[in-house]
Amino acid sequence: VSFAYQVHMSFMEELGGKPRLRMKDGGTPFVSDGGHYIIDCYFEDGISDAWRLEAELKHRAGIVETGLSLDLAESVVVAAAGGINVLARADDA
Repeated sequence: VSFAYQVHMSFMEELGGKPRLRMKDGGTPFVSDGGHYIIDCYFEDGISDAWRLEAELKHRAGIVETGLSLDLAESVVVAAAGGINVLARADDA
């Protein structure tokens, strides 16, 4: 939520991220349809445990959603200079 968003940015830094408030072209904060600010957070060394990170973020009062979208896709298409790869989720059974 927009109230005291700076506290969450400090928290994200403690988790190893580099947070940045998403801004509109005019220099004012971007506000979602729900009236919330969006903080884009870059992890220079990647995210070693996305499920742990999502749990830490979602258990913090004032953070509405993470955008990590974990365990939703059964496959992904990855395009790179070397070609296109389709990666499928391993069967957990």
